[in-house]
Amino acid sequence: MGQSLDRAWDRCTEEGFCRCLPVLKQISCWHLGLKNIPSTQSVPNDITHIDLSYNELTTLHRDTFRGLTHLTILDLSRNRLNFLPNDLLLDLDSLSTLRLQENNLQRVDNQLFLKLRSLKILDVSINHLSNALPLELFQSIYHIKVINFSNNKLNKFPLLLEQSELEELDISKNEICAIDNKDLFELKKLKTLRLSENSLAFVSEEKFYNSYKRKPFQKLKEPFDIGFGSKQNPIDASICFSQLEKGLKRLMLFSNNFKYLHSNSFEGLSSLSSLLLNNNNLKDFDADVFSPLISLSKLRLDSNKLQFLPKDCLDNIPKLTKIKLDKNPWHCDCQSIYLARFLRKNFEKLWNGEAGIPLCLGPGELGGKQVSMLRFDHLCYGQWFSMVNLAARVPVKKQTTDAPALFFQQMEILNYQDKKTTLATEKPDFEEDLLR
Repeated sequence: MGQSLDRAWDRCTEEGFCRCLPVLKQISCWHLGLKNIPSTQSVPNDITHIDLSYNELTTLHRDTFRGLTHLTILDLSRNRLNFLPNDLLLDLDSLSTLRLQENNLQRVDNQLFLKLRSLKILDVSINHLSNALPLELFQSIYHIKVINFSNNKLNKFPLLLEQSELEELDISKNEICAIDNKDLFELKKLKTLRLSENSLAFVSEEKFYNSYKRKPFQKLKEPFDIGFGSKQNPIDASICFSQLEKGLKRLMLFSNNFKYLHSNSFEGLSSLSSLLLNNNNLKDFDADVFSPLISLSKLRLDSNKLQFLPKDCLDNIPKLTKIKLDKNPWHCDCQSIYLARFLRKNFEKLWNGEAGIPLCLGPGELGGKQVSMLRFDHLCYGQWFSMVNLAARVPVKKQTTDAPALFFQQMEILNYQDKKTTLATEKPDFEEDLLR
C-alpha cells in the first residue's frame, strides 16, 4: 500500500498538470486557467489539501473527489461554478474546510453537505444564492464553527438548530427581512454575528427570547454586527442590547438606520471596549445611554444627524480614549455649550485629531466654524438667540447692553420663566467660559 501511494505521488509530480507536494500531501492547481480537471492528473488517495481556486471551472463531475477520505481542505473559490452534484462531497469524511466563495452558484442541494461531519469552516460568500437555503442543508454538520453566506440573495435566516458549536456566522449583504427567535436559540457559543446590509424591517426585543424567556444572545462575547433596515426599506429603529452577555467586547452597528438610543440600550455591557454607531441617522439619545459602558475606550458617533449632545452624556465614560464626532449637522447655539466645552477639554481624544474636529452647520455666519473654538458669547448672543434646551431660533437685534444683562432681559421678554432654574444653574459655567 505504501509503495502504491509513493508511486501515485511520483506520477503526480512527474506527469501531473498541477503542482504536487508529496511531503505535505498537497496538490495546487491555483490560477492555471483550468476549465476542466485534467484527466492526466494523478491524485493520491492520502491527499489532505487540494487547491483549485482562481480557475474557470463551471461544474465538476460527481466522481472528482471519490475515495479521498483523508482530504481536510478543499478550495474551489474564485471559479465560475454554477452547479455542484449533490453527491460530489460524499466520500470526504475528514473535510474540515470548504471554500466555495466567488462563484456563480444559484442553489445548493440539500444533500450536498450530508456526509461532512468533520466540517468546521464553510465559505459560500459572493455567489448568487437566492430565496431560502434548504432546511436539511446543515442537519449533519454538528461541529461547524464558521459559516459565511454573505453577499448572496438569501431572504430567510438559515436554519441552524443543531449547530451548537458555531462561533461565527456571516449572512450580511443579503435580503433577509425577518429573524425568528428559534433561529438563534441553540447558538450558545456564537461570538460573531454579522447581519448588516439586509432588509430587516423590524426586530423587537421579543425576538431575543423563546417561550422560556431564555436569552439567545447571552453567550455572545466578540463582534456583533447587525443591520436593521436598508435603502429600500428604511425604518425608525430604537435598539436595546441589554440582553447581550457582559463579556461582549466590540459592538459594530455602523451603516444602519438607527435614529434614537434609549437609556437602557446598552445596559449590562460593562466589558464593552468599542462601540461603532457611525453612518446612521441618529438625531438624539438619552443623556445616560453610555453610563453602563464603564470599559468603553472607543466611540464613533460621526456621520449621523446630531445637532447637539445631551448635557454630560460623555462625562461618565471613565476609560474613553478615542471619540469621533465629525460629519454631524451641529447647530451652534446655547445647546452646543456642552459639546464645545467637551471638545476643548478632550482634544487629544479626537479620533483623527484636527481632521476630526466637528464643524458648525449654522446658524448664519457660524457655519463652518470649529465648535471647539466657540465660547458663550458666540453661542448665546449675536445674530441668533436660542434659549437653552429650546428648538425655536429667535433672531434679535444686536445690543450694546452688557451681555449677561441682555440674556436675562430676553428671557423675561419671551416669558420662559420655567427655564430660570436651568439658566441659574448654568450661569457660573457660562461665566467661566467667558474667561477662558
